[in-house]
Amino acid sequence: MRITLKLLVLLICIFSASAGAQEDKKNPPPPGADYTALQMTGLGQIDQIIDPLRLRLHDGRIVQLSGIDIPDLTPYDTGEIGMAALEQLKQTLTGKHIRLYQSKNSSNGRRNRMGYQLAQVEERNNGLWIQGMLLTGGLARVRPSSLNTAMVSQMTALEQEARSEQRGLWANPQYAVLTPETAAQGMNDWAIVEGTIHA
Repeated sequence: MRITLKLLVLLICIFSASAGAQEDKKNPPPPGADYTALQMTGLGQIDQIIDPLRLRLHDGRIVQLSGIDIPDLTPYDTGEIGMAALEQLKQTLTGKHIRLYQSKNSSNGRRNRMGYQLAQVEERNNGLWIQGMLLTGGLARVRPSSLNTAMVSQMTALEQEARSEQRGLWANPQYAVLTPETAAQGMNDWAIVEGTIHA
């Protein structure tokens, strides 16, 4: 009887460990980041999550999450991915203090034409990289501007991981990565096309 009970407990432990590993793979731990290519330009406290890409601080500044794109976020409607990203930001950042990391060039890449601060954002208490969190969960894709390329390699690595695991938007064929042969499917839209450039 004792042997049977021990075997049952052992099987339960193995099953729990396996289930936990699978869950960790689907929901990996939030990433940190290497910000050495940027400059920490200030702190702030979140007053409002405006949408999945914009945060309002208590001092009135609006911060745009630099280097990422939410594919179904539009001025008129927000789709499933955008709503999931919005909810995650609210759960993670409401009322929290953040650090802003921006271009080392103070005259370029720190503001957009609307006057919003363009920054990589870190939650101050636990060091959570916000763009990394969204990319890891498949709730955003990489879309840097020509003036903000410092974090591209780190962001791309997280996006590729989310793509390979088909997390979030990457489980939807609508956002599939295109090839040169299928690139026409992305006409009049923004899409990722992978191929080889021949000199």
